[in-house]
Amino acid sequence: MIVTSEGFPVGPEITIPADARSISINADGEVYAYFDEAAAGQLLGQFTLTGFTNSKGLEAIGSNMFLETAASGPALVSDDERYHSGPLMRILIIIASLALAAPVLADIVVPSRTIRATQIITELDVTLTTGDLESGFTRLGDVIGQEARVALYAGRPVLVGDIGPPALIARNQIVLLIYAASGINIITEGRALERGAVGDRIRVMNLGSRATLFGQILGDGTIEVGN
Repeated sequence: MIVTSEGFPVGPEITIPADARSISINADGEVYAYFDEAAAGQLLGQFTLTGFTNSKGLEAIGSNMFLETAASGPALVSDDERYHSGPLMRILIIIASLALAAPVLADIVVPSRTIRATQIITELDVTLTTGDLESGFTRLGDVIGQEARVALYAGRPVLVGDIGPPALIARNQIVLLIYAASGINIITEGRALERGAVGDRIRVMNLGSRATLFGQILGDGTIEVGN
């Protein structure tokens, strides 16, 4: 069921099927659900749209709710001819449509035991369980082999920001710094002040000048820094 941010059902009541992988709400207020076995969305229902000639005149009362005022003009619902004519500003009565949608349940990846930060995740560390699909992973292969960026606890969903590629550079590791300028590459030694994976930008120190710089970790373990 689609509810407001405070948990109240939105009218007309629309129920999201348990096997839906995502939903969308278009500009006409039509709610579609999408399923793994079908490319096209399934229409579940339609919300009533309300328009105002001056939406800036609405009075915000919190929780994405607004009150009609003299400045906003009267509410015009979607079946009113005036709603479809002129430069009318339209708003969904459920403001922030997808943000208020009920969570979609699916198989998600969770740790089967506590995983320490910086630990490489193996197939023995994770399993699948039914839970909220939002911001989580649905395939074990997307998680296995990645590095935990934070401590992960058994039974709690693994979120996108919780893992990343394994670190290639360790803190205090001696590395080669590459300065690229005017078509010339200058290579010197430096010290990594942070750990990171390929593509990460980390702080490094030039061992010659003792200057602290930011550089990007390349696939061969060198670090490219700016001028």
